[in-house]
Amino acid sequence: MPPTSDAARERGTKGGKASAVARRKKRDMRERLEALLAGTRDGMSGADALALALFEKALAGDVKAFETIMATVGDAPRQTVCLPELPEMKTAADLPRLTAAILKAVAEGRISPDEGKKLAELAGVHVKAVEVAELEKRLSEIEKKMEGKK
Repeated sequence: MPPTSDAARERGTKGGKASAVARRKKRDMRERLEALLAGTRDGMSGADALALALFEKALAGDVKAFETIMATVGDAPRQTVCLPELPEMKTAADLPRLTAAILKAVAEGRISPDEGKKLAELAGVHVKAVEVAELEKRLSEIEKKMEGKK
């Protein structure tokens, strides 16, 4: 049975109050962090201390810290794939050969599993495009035959 309008109103009120509490907590945390960043620590600004701590983590081998720094300064590493020799895919029937070549490249260590996954996803997108083109061609041929019979 659906809740009565009073019960729905009460739930809405509770949700609104909980949401307000969560927003206040988030605002308070943001204000505390802003104050820490604006303050000083060990003779430097909070922002400088934070940047130094992040930099030291990156120097110690923390990959996430390194990526954060690189992304912040606008020099994030780009993902590039060194493509192995892959068979050409002209029809949807060529997909198994292509995915087999991708799996083999992963198994042999020529590409990483993540790169293999991305290539397989691209192959899936490509096969859909090939299928659409094949269907369009077949439909066009059927339409021509139908016009010839009229």
